[in-house]
Amino acid sequence: MKSRYRVLNVLLIVGTVSTLLLFTLFLNLTAPSTYAGEAQPTVASYLPLVFQQADLDGTPTAVPPATATPDPEEFEEIAFDPLGPEQPILEQLFAWQAHLYPILFDYDGAITITAVAESAVNLVLEIRDAANDVVQYADNSGSGQREAIVDAQLNPALDYKIRVYDRNGAAGHYCLIFSEGGGFPDLIKGRIEYGQTKTSTIEVLGIDYWCFMGASGDNISLFVSPTGSDGDFVIGLFGPPDFGSIGSVFQDAEILNVDLETGGMYIIGVLDFEAGTPEYALTLSKNE
Repeated sequence: MKSRYRVLNVLLIVGTVSTLLLFTLFLNLTAPSTYAGEAQPTVASYLPLVFQQADLDGTPTAVPPATATPDPEEFEEIAFDPLGPEQPILEQLFAWQAHLYPILFDYDGAITITAVAESAVNLVLEIRDAANDVVQYADNSGSGQREAIVDAQLNPALDYKIRVYDRNGAAGHYCLIFSEGGGFPDLIKGRIEYGQTKTSTIEVLGIDYWCFMGASGDNISLFVSPTGSDGDFVIGLFGPPDFGSIGSVFQDAEILNVDLETGGMYIIGVLDFEAGTPEYALTLSKNE
């Protein structure tokens, strides 16, 4: 049975090629010659692409399309509600998207934006004005690394927006926050993964946020402690899709045996009750 189908396929291909050869001969006989000094077209140039690229078994071989360099100006723009200082967000970029957040000012207009994405995303941050001109830009750290625009002095009387995208148009999750001079210095410090311990120094009256990717059903535990004699640290856990709190928030130095219900990016917040600038160690564990 397979041989029968193979013979029919060969006959079909031969018949098609024969028809094309006759058509080519007809064109050569009836059309005036316009190829003086130029290469004559070959029979293959009249054949369908699948015949030109067929392998030895007669199976069509796909020709991969050329990959063009993506232009971020042509990405689909998704507008979100205005964003104020000290409001952490968790969002997901889809392929060829840019996210826009109008900025709400509360203080003097000097803003610091910090953000980090999952490991495959090369995040870019921009501040654009009402004319859509880029007035601040950050693309310095590579895939999965934190990006920051620090102390950008803007005019609170004017309109600005934060624009977020992957430089190559890739999809992925990210977390972002901005703080403003005169307010609390809340920051995204970076990513943390299961089994890691991160150390950092917290700003006075600030909250440090660490982001990680979790899967539905993961059982996790968090621990924070000062690395020196100073600091009274507590932690909070927040999850997708709407930055909802999980368990007790900013009450203890540890959160134990929490089951994650949704896959995506989560945020751990670290706060010092002593309102100093001590160093701390944060550990994230996945329980077996």
